[in-house]
Amino acid sequence: MAASAVALAVVSPHARDAFAVLSAQDDPAELSDVRLNSALRNSQKIVIENIEAALAAGDADLAHSFVELARERNVALDEALSRRVSDAVAGRGALLLAAGAFDLSLWVSGALFALFSLLASIKATTERLTQSWLIRKKARRLRQQPAAQPALAISGATG
Repeated sequence: MAASAVALAVVSPHARDAFAVLSAQDDPAELSDVRLNSALRNSQKIVIENIEAALAAGDADLAHSFVELARERNVALDEALSRRVSDAVAGRGALLLAAGAFDLSLWVSGALFALFSLLASIKATTERLTQSWLIRKKARRLRQQPAAQPALAISGATG
């Protein structure tokens, strides 16, 4: 009888997990919850190991998602580990901020270059128009001047 009680105590959690998996096999969300609960019931250190592995791989987002999972499932985490994850997420945020600032500076530089090019084009067009206007004005003055010079030459010769 005692052997049966011990066997039942050993087999019961596995039988309960197996029944839960069979009943949740058509619902992926429920199945993942059942599998997650089973894994956490067997060893809560699996979350800490996965956080460490994610940090070692440089995946701050994955480590942060494991920290959130630990909070949801009431798994105790070391404060130093939580701080390391927070620092990694903040460091990634700083990198994204720096990349965004660099992208913005490139965009602003491009916009300023386009504006400078537009202003240079307007200036060159204005200079060409002014030069052609001055040439036409000078040609008109020269056409009118020869007609006035013989009259001056004649009046200067008689006087």
